[in-house]
Amino acid sequence: MSVKTTLRLTNMDALGQVSECLRTLAHANRKSAETTALFVVGGVTGMLLGNLAGRRLSGPALQKVFAVAIVAVAFFVIIRTVFLS
Repeated sequence: MSVKTTLRLTNMDALGQVSECLRTLAHANRKSAETTALFVVGGVTGMLLGNLAGRRLSGPALQKVFAVAIVAVAFFVIIRTVFLS
């Protein structure tokens, strides 16, 4: 399966996740609502940027960008968890 096909399938799954997050947001307390909203905004932003990148980059370049983004998010989560909590 090509990278672009995989990203499109991931985008379709993300849309389902967004709808689930919105449903959760409607039934959650304030703290959960803020967290859910951040995930929704981040997911939609990532989906839009991924679509734009998928149109402009070749498969191998897109894989590298995706890998760097995943590692960057992992470092952000680790730093935030260890040092800022």
